Amino acid sequence: MELKVDENKNNISVEIIDGDETFANLLISKLQKMKGVEFAAYLRDHPLSNKITVQVKGDNPKKSIVAAIESIKEDIASVRKHLPAITKKEINVKKTVKKVDTVKKAVKKTKTKSKKKE
Repeated sequence: MELKVDENKNNISVEIIDGDETFANLLISKLQKMKGVEFAAYLRDHPLSNKITVQVKGDNPKKSIVAAIESIKEDIASVRKHLPAITKKEINVKKTVKKVDTVKKAVKKTKTKSKKKE
């Protein structure tokens, strides 16, 4: 991924070559929620283009982009931290399903007792 940055005091434009819209969407989403950011958007020139341009306007757009990226990194770390727990829960669910299947098989094997007529 190649970057070209053009900045002045209150505006920054970052051209991302060979980037994708996933990162651009995430970055813009974070930036739009931040104080001091007046405008944040990205543009892809054409659906077949490999160039995305992110534009940010505000009090300190460079600082805002850095803060947004740090926030994204924290979110990713949080997801990674919880992945083992999610995997563990899936394993526990599989064990529970296995136990349920064992009980189901045992129940199916038992013969129903018929009531005697009196």
